[in-house]
Parts: sequence; structure tokens; C-alpha cells
Amino acid sequence: LERLHIKSVADFAYLRNGENSKVDLLDDANDFNKLRAGMEVLKFKEEKQRLIWRTLAGILHLGNIEFDEKDGKAI
Repeated sequence: LERLHIKSVADFAYLRNGENSKVDLLDDANDFNKLRAGMEVLKFKEEKQRLIWRTLAGILHLGNIEFDEKDGKAI
């Protein structure tokens, strides 16, 4: 995830819009590992998995883009 510049939920507008990103009953790291294991079971090749993670990271990063307006034009 570091290669994708993903460190914290707080870094992404799409993920921090809720009141609390931490839920005591959920273990994100464990759930992530289960997801990866599921991909292995389904025979997702490593390159396909990387493509999925890059796509999701891109969506998260795009969500941080902010637009301003000056004189009726986007800047």
C-alpha cells in the first residue's frame, strides 16, 4: 500500500466524510488479508490484483482533488 501512497483513512476525502472511521468490532487489516486470500482462492493473478489496488488508489486520490472558481472560471 505504501507504493500506492496509502497510509491513513484520514488522508482521503472519500473515507473521512463519516463521523468515525474506526469501528471497534471491525478489524480492517484482518479483513484486507481475507480479501487478498479470497483473490488467491479465485486465482486472481498477482498483476490483476495490483491493477485492482492501483485503480482503487487512483479513485481515492482523485477524491482529494478540489476545484476553485475565479471570475466564473474553474481554476
